[in-house]
Amino acid sequence: MMTDHPSRTLATFAASIRFDDIPQHVVERTVNLYVDWLGSALGGKGARPVESMRCSRVWRARRTVRAKRKC
Repeated sequence: MMTDHPSRTLATFAASIRFDDIPQHVVERTVNLYVDWLGSALGGKGARPVESMRCSRVWRARRTVRAKRKC
């Protein structure tokens, strides 16, 4: 007998779960973490450390679209 791959097990679980099955405290925590991430992403845009990474050679090599602003 073949055991399922962990990815298949996770996918099956994810496909079968309903929103109502998720505990309210988990939903609230997820929303909180998302809003925190979004605020950090927006707040950090244009900050010197972020721009330094954007302009670094490694970052440039990985980009496929040219930036409007020159570094």
